[in-house]
Amino acid sequence: MELNLKEIAYEMLKKIEFYGLESEIDYKYDDFKKTIKNIAEKNLLDKDYYALISICSQTLSENI
Repeated sequence: MELNLKEIAYEMLKKIEFYGLESEIDYKYDDFKKTIKNIAEKNLLDKDYYALISICSQTLSENI
């Protein structure tokens, strides 16, 4: 099974958006809308995906 970091990060951001936690990502990582755009355009490195997934996971665990 291949780990697709782009899909995982995108799904995590969709959950952040669903729970209305975009401002947490703005604060901890980068502008939420810009981050979604960067994922769509594949402008992130693997390390960026890992960082984003980690921040999203932490944010969701702290807030829901």
